[in-house]
Amino acid sequence: MLDPQFTDAILTAWTADQAHPYKGRAQRSLPPRSAVKRFLDESFLATLRDEEGQPVKFSVALTWDQNLESMVGPTMHRPLKLQTTAEFSSASLAKLAPAFDPVLTTLLVTWSDATAKLEWWGIWLHAQGHNRFSEVPVGVVGSANFRPDFLTIISKGRAALAIARGNGLIGIFQAGYFKPATPTPFTNNSLGKYVFASVQSDPIFVAAGMTYWHYVRDALELLLSEAALRGHGGTVVLLPSNLAPSEAFYESKYKLDGTFSLQETFQKCIETERQIEFAIAHRKVANESIQRISQLASVDGALILTFGFHVLAFGATLTAPRTSSSPVIGPDGFGLGPGAPFEISRYGTRHRSAMDFVASVPGALAFVISQDGPIRAFRGADNSTVHVWPDCTSSMFV
Repeated sequence: MLDPQFTDAILTAWTADQAHPYKGRAQRSLPPRSAVKRFLDESFLATLRDEEGQPVKFSVALTWDQNLESMVGPTMHRPLKLQTTAEFSSASLAKLAPAFDPVLTTLLVTWSDATAKLEWWGIWLHAQGHNRFSEVPVGVVGSANFRPDFLTIISKGRAALAIARGNGLIGIFQAGYFKPATPTPFTNNSLGKYVFASVQSDPIFVAAGMTYWHYVRDALELLLSEAALRGHGGTVVLLPSNLAPSEAFYESKYKLDGTFSLQETFQKCIETERQIEFAIAHRKVANESIQRISQLASVDGALILTFGFHVLAFGATLTAPRTSSSPVIGPDGFGLGPGAPFEISRYGTRHRSAMDFVASVPGALAFVISQDGPIRAFRGADNSTVHVWPDCTSSMFV
């Protein structure tokens, strides 16, 4: 069983999320604290189980005294109720979960005041999450489902859980810690403003403005997440387009003649946004190009790109001299910070090389993708400070 402090931390995060002035949350009550604790404990234990030799993957939500029918819109699937009831437990979750893909379905559990037990209720059907490049900009009946607006637990590996409501993330439980969710650092209050500053000089931005910026921002997030999914770890470096190769401290191992033409594809996406068929086709091309580029980060060494997504080298060695700059945690998605010192000594060669590199190359960004999940970003703030974002995967969204 988990320490009761984690239940209290999750309830505190739920209350803060529900009271946030900009989120517009429906005011949903939760069952008694004891029910929430049991729900958390059993879900956690399920992540430690195997079913047919495979780890259990699930999305499960806790309902209580809610009218589910009233929450379903005209283009949404109605939830499916189980005809028989049974008590919710880690064992029953492990047995039931393989039948339902957590990307498409959330299992529903309800608290019964009469029996003082958690019981299975049924399933909630929802659409797969999409990004700018994979979404279809047309709605039909059954296509508009969101995750249920209840306290939801999603497995993220052994002893790792995401706590959510609807499509919004409440926090992450991992490695014995609970971390409340914050906005992605790619907002204009945080790391995003430095990417934005580099994009502003691009000719496509001059013509298309913020629309082009949104494509670049979303493509960078997708590229990093795709690289992380491959599980190899790696380093991705972004350089200003006007930086001469002699000014960049890296040695190329592999270089390509030609380009993936991702920037040109963005331009086609923008030009055809009102022509749905062509817009979908060009976004598909962009999505595939981003995946191809992200795969290059799997090679030992650094993937070097411009902010226009032109691949300069991959498998590269960063050669910047050791810096005396101090690493400090950069401003978060709300713009708060910079914060506490970042203990670079706790990390390996990739992190140290990335920090040295951005301290030597003005305008550069470096992302270190760890095999254990986090993506850390580095940027030289001034002659004596390097800003570090400890986890660029942290986001408000599931």
